[in-house]
Amino acid sequence: MRHLFEIDGRFYCMMTKAADLLVLNLLWMICSVPVFTAGAAVTALHDVTIQMAENREGYVAKEYLRSFQKNFRKGTVLWLLFLSVLSILLAVRTGMTVESEPVFIMCFFIGILCACIYTWVFPLLSQKDHTTVQLLRKSLFIGIYYFPYTLILFGGNAVLAYITFAYPGIILCWMFIGTALTAYGTAFIYRYILIQKNNPFMQCR
Repeated sequence: MRHLFEIDGRFYCMMTKAADLLVLNLLWMICSVPVFTAGAAVTALHDVTIQMAENREGYVAKEYLRSFQKNFRKGTVLWLLFLSVLSILLAVRTGMTVESEPVFIMCFFIGILCACIYTWVFPLLSQKDHTTVQLLRKSLFIGIYYFPYTLILFGGNAVLAYITFAYPGIILCWMFIGTALTAYGTAFIYRYILIQKNNPFMQCR
């Protein structure tokens, strides 16, 4: 108990992590404001939180901005691509009639594939320097091959998003630390699949 409040004690480490997450959450919010930069912003967030999960992070603000700048182009391209596909799917869904069941099934299938890719592509970008096509292909393969993990990650974020919209007061939590805390929690899964595990898709081109 007497070591709890020492500089390398559990309480000090916990407070340091909390402070780092507050800084990360603020940086993520600022860098996501122009909307089209959200892809690079979330890539940098995954990059730093995965480092934190491995206890190898340095100055989180410096690491975040470095990753944001490094992955800006690819992250932005991927994000705009997802927004375009989502807009098309929503437009098609809005125009559906009762007789549109085959189209609905096709849109649902495309949506599942996009969810698999979206769940993995930005964490993968933060760890590997691949082309955009390679990132999309590997993210799809990983998302399908490790579908239980994909379901946990995407489903968990979907539930959190629903709770946020259902209870607007929780938005204040996300503004301060929520998004970074969620990214840190999922970083242990991303670290396990993308770094620790002998993943066959990480080796192929």
